[in-house]
Amino acid sequence: MIDHKNHKNQRSIRPKEMKKLLLFSALLLSLTACTDTIDVDVEGGETQLAVDGEITDQPGPYTIKLTETVYAFGSDAPPAVRGATVLLADSQGKVDTLRETSPGTYQTRSLRGRVGNSYTLTIGNTRFGTYKATTEIRRPTPIDSVYAEYRDIVPGTTSSGYLIRYNYTDPKGVGDNFRAKLYQGTGSEAAKLLNKPFNLSFVQDIYNDGQTVKDVLTTPEKFEKGDRAVLVLASLTNDAYLFLNELQQQTNNGGLFANPPANVRTNIVNTDANGKKAVGYFFGSAITTRTTTVN
Repeated sequence: MIDHKNHKNQRSIRPKEMKKLLLFSALLLSLTACTDTIDVDVEGGETQLAVDGEITDQPGPYTIKLTETVYAFGSDAPPAVRGATVLLADSQGKVDTLRETSPGTYQTRSLRGRVGNSYTLTIGNTRFGTYKATTEIRRPTPIDSVYAEYRDIVPGTTSSGYLIRYNYTDPKGVGDNFRAKLYQGTGSEAAKLLNKPFNLSFVQDIYNDGQTVKDVLTTPEKFEKGDRAVLVLASLTNDAYLFLNELQQQTNNGGLFANPPANVRTNIVNTDANGKKAVGYFFGSAITTRTTTVN
């Protein structure tokens, strides 16, 4: 618990910075289910629509989550946005009306994501206005190998264990971006996603076009013998790559000489140019998966 009200070296937070902190908090909440408790003697900020959604080339349904931003240093969970009208259309003229399966969670009925198609998400009937987002599904690439490597000290921990490495061959032609998601499974338990905003793994092919890419995935959790490591490689648009890059920079923006918090880009746009802005992102990805067992 950090109580800035009693801290001798307290840095005051200006209203503009406070609003940016609130927006950034919404992005973190869309990627992780837990936040730190921090007490700060500042006022709340303006509420906005937060969108977290993705369409892939895998069978649906695809999920869009709508919430309202919450005060960055508050303890309340983001309120769900209920009763919205959510449509998803592809570049082939197909339109799907999503159904609300639980408060603030909307799922497709029949639309199927396909490589090469572009997609437009429309969100209406909210108190914030009507919003649109566009994305596309870029080409995938196979994962050549996934394997475990023993270390006396696993990065991010203080003990021995295994970390996960992977290789893939980047397709020829500049413009391919990929995000690696690492899941860990133990016994009969479902594999859980390990990557958090501070250790996202994503690659742009400006310097390795058409080459073999070798990377290591570091997470606070270590792997033991018998664990399953599931690697998901998701293609990204250029804008989605920049979104993740900015998100990671803001997450790791700390220390004495940290820059003031800044808003992370979004592809969620209010159809009213003078209306409230939104936060979050609507991704399009082609997926390849490979699993290995640590032994």
